Amino acid sequence: MIFNGRPLWPPKWHASLVPSKVPTGEEGTLVRVLPFDISPPFCFWIVAEFDGAEFTTLLSFEDEDLYKLIIEVFSQHIGKPLRDLGSADIGL
Repeated sequence: MIFNGRPLWPPKWHASLVPSKVPTGEEGTLVRVLPFDISPPFCFWIVAEFDGAEFTTLLSFEDEDLYKLIIEVFSQHIGKPLRDLGSADIGL
């Protein structure tokens, strides 16, 4: 996944509340997928848990169909390790 010439995965994480050890790449568990309607780009936040804290990152897409497909795939992975998303078949 690439947006504006930069890879989206693995994501760069940001601490949600209290600064702590920030995960790198695919560490942690997917907690939430939070889409919002801005078009284009089509964006959504993902929230992951790592080492007892929550972290967020924003994913943006220029293509609406890909955006919808990725949200569907991510939503099916809530509660699962992020590394599973890296190897998920997204049907392209």
